[in-house]
Amino acid sequence: MRGKGELLEVFSRVKGEIVIDGKIANYSEYLEAKNCINNALQATKQISLYFINAHSISPYILGYMLKLRENDGVEISVVVGSAGLYEFLQSIDFNKFFDIKIKEFVE
Repeated sequence: MRGKGELLEVFSRVKGEIVIDGKIANYSEYLEAKNCINNALQATKQISLYFINAHSISPYILGYMLKLRENDGVEISVVVGSAGLYEFLQSIDFNKFFDIKIKEFVE
């Protein structure tokens, strides 16, 4: 994991699990995350997205998640590392579309 102020890190932990460590701050970082997600989707139609060290999620990723679910039939579960992010996703009704959990990330 990274410390505060370091660059975004996006990686696949195991098949179907994508870790997004930090906040996606711009479009190029969104494309990095999207490419990692697309690579994972070549092997499965069910993925888990882990958002750690982030207090918000980019609208780019939120929209892409909805597109994957609604248009492509991908089953997505979301794991967040903070209560604030969990509450945000609840407030925008993402819990109606995705299985959202809050828990501490363990490498």
